[in-house]
Amino acid sequence: NANRLVKGLEYEIKRLTQMGISPKDIVILSPKKLAGSNLSGVESLAGLRIKNLTEFEPEPTPVGKDEIAFSTIQAFKGMESPAIIVAGIDSVDSDWMRTTLYVGMSRAKSMLTLMIRQDARGDVERLLGNGAA
Repeated sequence: NANRLVKGLEYEIKRLTQMGISPKDIVILSPKKLAGSNLSGVESLAGLRIKNLTEFEPEPTPVGKDEIAFSTIQAFKGMESPAIIVAGIDSVDSDWMRTTLYVGMSRAKSMLTLMIRQDARGDVERLLGNGAA
């Protein structure tokens, strides 16, 4: 549900910024491009304009003080950020999705938030508990 995701992201962004993390140090990662995700058509979260890093050439321009970065997990591979929010994980029933989830989770330097569809949560917890992710 797109509305639930937006509310959850806004809550988490506010929580992280209240902890002293700058919005420029927070990146939202998704397995889907912005236009194909539940955030399609959403222009801002928690008063911050969404800056889509997925289509950058050859490097992204710096994120402004009133912006929050969004990228696909695949495009963000090899980069990292102090705080990562992985959103849009609907299931982990394929090797590709498990690998993608692992790549997304490993981009965080210090803070990681997983926003996973409720019915996939148990599967993700089992993967993490088994060290298979």
